[in-house]
Amino acid sequence: MESNMFGDNYFCDRIGTKLIREGRFEEAIPWLEQVSLPYLSSLKISAYMAWRDYKKPRWFFNEKLFTIHEEPTQVKTNQKLDFCRDMINGITRVQSTTGEERARAKYDLATMYFQASCKGNCWYLGRYANSIYDNPQEYPNEKNFVAEAVRLLEEAASETSNFDLRQRCLYANAYIPYGEPYITYTYDSDYNQVPHYNTNTHEDKSMTDLADFYRANPTKCNSYVSRCDILRKFMD
Repeated sequence: MESNMFGDNYFCDRIGTKLIREGRFEEAIPWLEQVSLPYLSSLKISAYMAWRDYKKPRWFFNEKLFTIHEEPTQVKTNQKLDFCRDMINGITRVQSTTGEERARAKYDLATMYFQASCKGNCWYLGRYANSIYDNPQEYPNEKNFVAEAVRLLEEAASETSNFDLRQRCLYANAYIPYGEPYITYTYDSDYNQVPHYNTNTHEDKSMTDLADFYRANPTKCNSYVSRCDILRKFMD
């Protein structure tokens, strides 16, 4: 039961999860290796762990639960442990490759970082509950997975000469909610909504980069770019 608060499984899982949030993946592995699958299956987050995949780009997939309720579900593997190993391999791949392979490695690593962030579908890898109001910048003692994803995507987009990969990087970067919003609103004396634009934001820069890319390649862009209603509204 999840209420077994003082067993080895509980403490090993908690310590390993905290180390994940700090980006200390190698240190987390020995702790997570001690957590049993029956214990993981007793947790409410197992409902997510059984069905979601941190290697699927969040900007292309929004994985739903098959049930409305967070019912404990039997898991076949410790996904937190798998994630740590894949992150170590991903980081090594970035450090040991060059050129197009390195750009692709950065995109893949950014995918995993963002998925495991509080904004990703696989938030349960580093926490036990999630809220739409969670902001990675409010946790200064943790590694900012969202910021890491943005950095890697920007680097990959600038380094690759592959059209499809650059398109994916630009689209993903524009998708990610990071920093201050581009538009905020106030109301005038007649209660009319008044927009205020902040061009010194990640949202404005990333959307501008994507818009410029689309304008330069209107017939070559994939439909996920050409039919993006948010991009079209930004360009109007």
